[in-house]
Amino acid sequence: MKGRTLDQQILSTWQVNVRITLEMLKRIPARGLSAVPLESRGRNVARMFAHMHNVRLAWLNYFDPTLIRGVPRFPKGSTPKHAELLKALRLSGKSVHSVLKDSLAGKRSVKFFKRNPVRWMGYLISHDSHHRGQIAIALKQSGKKLTQDVAIKVLWQEWYSGKD
Repeated sequence: MKGRTLDQQILSTWQVNVRITLEMLKRIPARGLSAVPLESRGRNVARMFAHMHNVRLAWLNYFDPTLIRGVPRFPKGSTPKHAELLKALRLSGKSVHSVLKDSLAGKRSVKFFKRNPVRWMGYLISHDSHHRGQIAIALKQSGKKLTQDVAIKVLWQEWYSGKD
């Protein structure tokens, strides 16, 4: 990427992950939020998105509790609505971005992950991706699958040709 520092590329990568999660959520009809994958522990689509958000918050809180002031946390077992999930995931995505930016600039240190902020980001992206896959399966198994267009353009194409 000509003219972009490695730090900018790393932060852009996190933003792609956040956009994919938000776009996926936007494309799921309200009735799809109650879909549950077969043979699962019973966590429905809404609860999976809430879990993704709560995991981000747990790490942010561990690093510095002030990072999550004003950011809603979903109680275990709650089933948030679309708007609540979108708002929360945007906020936790921005908070993670802030920690990554400060860590890359040497202004903050992440705990664990060998104090490597890129490794922490990789963990978070892997975690989000795992649950996006579960969500896609739950929707498919319940007859509410994402269209091919959404699956390709939202979940995959954003990685290799989306905006920076």
